[in-house]
Amino acid sequence: MRDYLKTVVFIDGENLHYNLRSFEFREEHSKPFHLLPQYINWEKFFKALLDKINDGSNIKHFLHRIYWYVIERISAYREPGSDKLTRAVRKCQELSKTKIVDSEKVQELAKEWHSTLSEKIRHRRDALHTVLQTHTDFLQFKYVGKLAVDPFKVRRCETDSSEPTGYAYDGTIHSEKGVDIALAVDMVSLASDYDVAVLV
Repeated sequence: MRDYLKTVVFIDGENLHYNLRSFEFREEHSKPFHLLPQYINWEKFFKALLDKINDGSNIKHFLHRIYWYVIERISAYREPGSDKLTRAVRKCQELSKTKIVDSEKVQELAKEWHSTLSEKIRHRRDALHTVLQTHTDFLQFKYVGKLAVDPFKVRRCETDSSEPTGYAYDGTIHSEKGVDIALAVDMVSLASDYDVAVLV
């Protein structure tokens, strides 16, 4: 009989990312610094986590594996119907306080926002993967699900000469889809491989 419990950690990467970003550090006269996963010493973090668990238990917990779930992609770009495009144009005109924004410009802005967001997600994923996989041999990334977005549900549309398009534009990010389901399925299907599961 083993004198320890095989412990597996399951991480919802998107929830963790946005929770960490809520921690903001700022020095005087400087831009705020947001805490991101790649800046954390995860080996120390997981050791501290297990130490905390062990403090309240008579049996030692051994870290067997970490599964880190990250969204695979954002929802595909789709051309809007005429009604939706009209609403987006009106919202953009309202927010930018100018009537020169037409349907062609809004489509350009929406497509650029979608493309930029997709690239940011990919870059963030690759940067995190490189940093953590290099220093952690008991962690496995799982790329699942998608981030649901709507490029034509306008949240911001402001004139900005520093932007290539001439505008600072944001569509709407709704929520992740499929990550929590994949995580739950794996927790059940892998149950025979561990004694204790920790959800982060």
